[in-house]
Amino acid sequence: MRVEALPPAVLAPLVEVLADIRHDLGKYICFEQRFLAADAPLDQRRAALIADVGQTRRSGERVESAMDLWARMRPAQLDGDEDVDFIDAEMGLLSQLWQATDPSDVERALAAAQAIARATRSLHGRALAQAGEGSDG
Repeated sequence: MRVEALPPAVLAPLVEVLADIRHDLGKYICFEQRFLAADAPLDQRRAALIADVGQTRRSGERVESAMDLWARMRPAQLDGDEDVDFIDAEMGLLSQLWQATDPSDVERALAAAQAIARATRSLHGRALAQAGEGSDG
């Protein structure tokens, strides 16, 4: 169900969950790669990808990959939402490519991570906008 179709009682607590997804997944899935120079060599690009996707969330000894984090946090009530479906698809691609050695696969995976970050921002922003509209009426 799309964010915009959720009743206020479901949407209100979901906004907080989506904020956590935006932060825990959206921010850290691209964290290291944002420090890369545009002409960074492949080994640096690959190391950033592996750190960002394979170790997206670190808490003490516990480490979660982007795929594990999404599987744990993914809101089931948003099955069919365009941003959730997009993240699902990009996670599928990342699960295959995050340890790639081929330069084109590394670039595809880095781009997928960036696209996921944008989609988490979009999803959270849409929920905030919908919650704001719901509180006015």
